[in-house]
Amino acid sequence: MATEPMIRLDGGVLRVGTDGHVQVDSFWIDRRCVTNEEFACFVDATGFSADAPDDPYVAQVSYDDACAFASWAGKRLPTTVEAAFARASGVELADSEWTADRAHGRRSFRCVRDLL
Repeated sequence: MATEPMIRLDGGVLRVGTDGHVQVDSFWIDRRCVTNEEFACFVDATGFSADAPDDPYVAQVSYDDACAFASWAGKRLPTTVEAAFARASGVELADSEWTADRAHGRRSFRCVRDLL
C-alpha cells in the first residue's frame, strides 16, 4: 500500500507541566490521519470488519481497530508524549486522535514508526 511520506521528528526534551521534562526518542509520524481509502485497503486485504463513514479521514474508529490497522501497516499508534512532542514540533494533531495509551471512545488516528 502506497502512503504519503511520513515526517521524521528528531527526539528531544518535552516540557511537561511547570517543572517536568520528558526525553522523547526520534520517530516518524504520518503527515495526516489515516484516510478511508487506506483503511479500505486494510479491510480488503485482511477481511477486517469495521464501519467507516464517508469523510476523507477515518473517524469513529475504535482503539482496537486503530491498533489493528497500525500493526497491518507496520506502524503503531503514538504515545501521548509522542503526540505532545509532535504538536510542539509543529505537527497539527487533533486532541481527539488516538494515542497508544488512550483506549476509550471512537476517534480518528495517525500512525508512527520508530526510527531504525
